[in-house]
Amino acid sequence: MIRTMMATLAAAVVISGASFAAPAKKAAKPAPKMTEVKYCPVTEQKVQGAGSGSRVVGNYKVFFCCAGCDTEWDTWTTQKKLQVAKKLAAKQAAAQKKAAPKG
Repeated sequence: MIRTMMATLAAAVVISGASFAAPAKKAAKPAPKMTEVKYCPVTEQKVQGAGSGSRVVGNYKVFFCCAGCDTEWDTWTTQKKLQVAKKLAAKQAAAQKKAAPKG
């Protein structure tokens, strides 16, 4: 009788402890890869070297050809910035694919 009561009590403690345990953590998603866009969003010309600075919008790091372009960029809405960055990233990818050696 005492053994049965002790076994029941032990089971109750284990079960109640499990209900208070922290929920299992989900694996964190890796951060999206940052895409460097080396085309000026204002002039749409290829940026040479580091250009005149950069800004981050979404998962794009956008470079500028000159100091005036980043000032213009700063006046745009986030939606417009993302739209232009995406378009220029595609343009850059197409240019890189075209320039890649065939083999």
